Amino acid sequence: MVKQLSKKEMFAMNTIATKKVDSQYLELANVDEFDNIEYESKKIKRIRYLKICWNCGCAYESSKFNSFGCSKRCSWNINYKLKRGIAPPANMAYKTRLKNIKVLLEEFGY
Repeated sequence: MVKQLSKKEMFAMNTIATKKVDSQYLELANVDEFDNIEYESKKIKRIRYLKICWNCGCAYESSKFNSFGCSKRCSWNINYKLKRGIAPPANMAYKTRLKNIKVLLEEFGY
């Protein structure tokens, strides 16, 4: 019988790599008396996670740590299976081996 995984274990097991991404954020600074709008740009550092979907086994990038499905469809299928006590079909021990990960890291630029 397969051990039932908690959601925290699922989040940790499917994360392959992380990277920090700088993105521009425009903020409305002030409007003067002549209705001129000045914008102030700030750099925000965000973290991107390279993960493997528990349902279909494909690699995807996510900005959330607590994601385990590549799409809403996969997430719903995983939740459906977890509520009925069925283990997700992806074998993370096989999917996250070093030889499988090297290609993904190069493809996504990690």
